[in-house]
Amino acid sequence: MSSLVVIEHKDFENLIKIYARPKALLYCEQPYHATEKYYGVRFMEADHIRLRDTLSDIKGKFLLPYNDDEFIRNRYKDFKTEAVERQNNISGGRFLKS
Repeated sequence: MSSLVVIEHKDFENLIKIYARPKALLYCEQPYHATEKYYGVRFMEADHIRLRDTLSDIKGKFLLPYNDDEFIRNRYKDFKTEAVERQNNISGGRFLKS
């Protein structure tokens, strides 16, 4: 069995619609909420909501790392989430992700 990995840097909505299939696993790496200024890209709260809405429509699975804050928890309350602890490279502390 062969596997195919494709990495692209384009608007997420079109990419998700192209690649999301029942057997696909999508990994999304978006700016974390309320830290967008560190990424050098324009990503607004409306984009976080658009990402959630786009992912809610797919047939496959996805992995979506996010910071653990109230805005994100409320937006993804109907999804299966898991909080994990990892080293935070920016502040040197630890935090939860969902």
